[in-house]
Amino acid sequence: MLTFHFSEVAVAPNQRRKKASVNRVGGWEMICVALLLFVETAVAVNPVPFVNQPLVPDAAAPGGPGFTLTVNGTGFVAGSVVQWNGSPRLTTYVSEVRLTATIPASDIATVSTAAVTVVNPSPTGGASNTVFFPIAASETSVSFSRTDFSSAGWNINVVTADFNGDGKLDLAVTDYYGLVRIFLGNGDGTFRVGQTYAVCNAHGSALGDFNRDGIVDLAIADAGCGEVTILLGNGDGTFRQAGVFSTGGNATFAPYSVAVGDFNGDGKLDLVTADELLGKASVLIGNGDGTFQTHVDYATQNDSRQVVTGDFNGDGTLDFAVSSSVGVSVLLGNGDGTFQPQVVYPLPAADSPYVYVVAADLSGDGNLDLVATTTSGFVFVLLGKGDGTFKSAVSYPTGGYSGHTAVADFNADGVLDVLTTDYSSSMISLLLGKGDGTFQPAVHYAAGDGARGVAVGDFDGDGRLDVAVGNQFADSISIFLNLPSSVSLTPATLTFASQAIGTFSAVKVATLKNTSGAALKISNISWASGDFYQSNNCPATLLPGASCSLRVTFTPSSSGTKSGNVKISDNAAQSPQTLLLTGIGSGTGAIKLTLSPAALNFGSVAAGATSGPQMVTVKNVGTATANFSAPFGFDTAGADCHDFHNAPQCGTSLAPGASCTASVTFKPTASGTREGIFVVHQGGHTVYIPESGTGTP
Repeated sequence: MLTFHFSEVAVAPNQRRKKASVNRVGGWEMICVALLLFVETAVAVNPVPFVNQPLVPDAAAPGGPGFTLTVNGTGFVAGSVVQWNGSPRLTTYVSEVRLTATIPASDIATVSTAAVTVVNPSPTGGASNTVFFPIAASETSVSFSRTDFSSAGWNINVVTADFNGDGKLDLAVTDYYGLVRIFLGNGDGTFRVGQTYAVCNAHGSALGDFNRDGIVDLAIADAGCGEVTILLGNGDGTFRQAGVFSTGGNATFAPYSVAVGDFNGDGKLDLVTADELLGKASVLIGNGDGTFQTHVDYATQNDSRQVVTGDFNGDGTLDFAVSSSVGVSVLLGNGDGTFQPQVVYPLPAADSPYVYVVAADLSGDGNLDLVATTTSGFVFVLLGKGDGTFKSAVSYPTGGYSGHTAVADFNADGVLDVLTTDYSSSMISLLLGKGDGTFQPAVHYAAGDGARGVAVGDFDGDGRLDVAVGNQFADSISIFLNLPSSVSLTPATLTFASQAIGTFSAVKVATLKNTSGAALKISNISWASGDFYQSNNCPATLLPGASCSLRVTFTPSSSGTKSGNVKISDNAAQSPQTLLLTGIGSGTGAIKLTLSPAALNFGSVAAGATSGPQMVTVKNVGTATANFSAPFGFDTAGADCHDFHNAPQCGTSLAPGASCTASVTFKPTASGTREGIFVVHQGGHTVYIPESGTGTP
């Protein structure tokens, strides 16, 4: 008789193994070994992975070469696969928090937006959250075109995913009074009405595959009812209710929001809610079939508003952060579904309960940062140190009631931007990122009345990330389509090498092109600021497809790094376009010129006749030599510049303390008052005096 004796041994978390001792009878030992291998393989557990923003790179120009994509996140295993629009790509496992994938040139051949996920192998495992990868030309600014469609009721929160599997993004909108509305995307930025589902005071919402069938589901925070409703997706744009799960209490706005993650690494998605007036967060461990275990509560702050998940200390397990009227509470995960006590990071202007938070790596250092917005009109950035702690908040004013927030690369420049809604002034505010965790000033766009929830996705398939905003008071959804620029300025920056003080560099050229199908009306091209000088051949009207050139020289007035710009004002949506300028001045001293007299007036002169000359004295009161070599030195500007003519008698240079003169004459081309400007531009130092005269018949 063959007998088997089993004894348990220590195993890794989430695994259960048996070790066999065998009465060896012929070939039966091999059967026992096979049985051992089968048991161990069958019960291995892989977590559900989680992907951080941004992907690296996070955007690409169409038609570019293939590249290596770096994906940072949590819960990666040796068998993890990066998927590009649902298709696997050659993936290299680096660590449990990093993967790389080979993206061929064919994946970015044309404009589009790729949906990037990570899939862990079975058993358990499954697909991560989705991060979008824009394939579009980089822009220096963003132009939104807004259209609204009806959505009756207070539209509090918006999420986007492909609910019916047609490759087009859809919307799920929660209604403050207890409904979830589905809108199915047509792929052109428009939507059609789908099904409506009744829940208890629908508020926050989150996406996830809660029953592991490969179809996206919805978790709805039922504000005022102390519960979460799970709507399981059927894959055709419709949903069925899996159950309602208590978060404890029955206070208004509890839970206010909900977030998703695999907190115990068992391959089943869990939930965490921010329970606003109860001052706590509730964690509900998932069973993997769309149901959840009894909530476990963790103390946060009163008015806990928004919850977000992420691995803040880089230990491979998910943590979460909760915003409140005090600031942001961070609770680090233990990896088994439990969490450490909160650490609170105050916000200087968090004087109301309306505080929202999102997580992303804004500075490119590999650490997750936090973005918090408050109704006091600020965006706050808390840069992560990588150990679960954060630096003090840095504020950026938005000028409004900042609310729901999204982070994405809206201008495809490889840098994350921040967008926030404002339901008080009914607008959205966009802060373009600089890539180091800092941001440009906010740009505002009008939205519907009571702009509130926000979702980001490519709704029209043009490779640019668009925005859907739920309007609380207007019974509508605003769709902001992200339009390509109608003007290109290449390059966007001109950089000059080291140049001696007072000397002119070689000319560098930037090209302004009208890429639209309509005429571009150019109203003004500014003088170059700083130690730069520009001339151009741009007409007042630039026809479709036509180009013109801006020619810039660098003439440093002193040593050191110099910067400047040229602004082009026109009728394009992105006006003004800005050409950035930078260079380095070398040498010692500085140029400074004075002109006398303070103005020139030639009196009355017959049209077509030439006045007698008037003299302008130019003096160098600086400590470096001024060099009047071509291309620029003396010039005439103003509305009637062609009526005034100067003849400088200064040679090619002017030493410190020296003076020279220029002769100016007036030849009016028409009758009436004529005005010009006498200009000397030298070494980045510009001086000028007005000149005038009257033309007579």
